[in-house]
Amino acid sequence: MEYEKQNEMMEFKQEMMDDVMDEAFGAEDEEEKTDDMVQQVLDEVGIGLGASMASAPMSLAQREASPAAEETDLQGRLNQLRSLK
Repeated sequence: MEYEKQNEMMEFKQEMMDDVMDEAFGAEDEEEKTDDMVQQVLDEVGIGLGASMASAPMSLAQREASPAAEETDLQGRLNQLRSLK
């Protein structure tokens, strides 16, 4: 009788653990589904995140990381000043 009682308790605990694990791993699936839906809506509207990011203004740190772009900008300004003479 004690064995049956302990066995039932063990089965009950196992079911609870299975439920908890299903919920925990199910949350990851929901996040992926949400990301997929957001991407689908953006695609339907015609918004490409990568394309819009290419034309975004650069921060000071990014400008410092690309001195060639800054040099090109400065050279263009210098050429404009020279053409004013």
